[in-house]
Amino acid sequence: MIYINSLLLIFLILGCAVETNEEPFTEPAPEWTFVACEGNYGSSNGSIFMINNKGITQEIKDVGDVVNSLTVYKNKLIALINNSHKMMIYEIYDQGLRIPGIEIDTNESSPREMKIINEKLYFTNWNSSDIKILNLNLSLI
Repeated sequence: MIYINSLLLIFLILGCAVETNEEPFTEPAPEWTFVACEGNYGSSNGSIFMINNKGITQEIKDVGDVVNSLTVYKNKLIALINNSHKMMIYEIYDQGLRIPGIEIDTNESSPREMKIINEKLYFTNWNSSDIKILNLNLSLI
């Protein structure tokens, strides 16, 4: 009987000492989808509409005149605002966009479309009929 009690005690001790490798559940960070809302030509009422994977929506109003295109690079949202002749760069974080963002003047070029290749942002321009390049450490080439 002592042998069985000892064996039972050993099983209880070993059973309580078992560790699990499961990590505690952490809720994933919100993932945002961004939509360019051009607004009315000649007005500065273009906006950026956002919705996250939890169904929360936000709108950044009065970004400029004709929000033409958006792209995401790492934790940044880049917006080209055509008739305001500027680029806006916002930091993306769990609650949305950090406002007011960084404004880059494009010298009346009317930026239109963009593409990121090898850490550089290439963007087309209506008025200047060219392609400008922005090094993504924010220095214009």
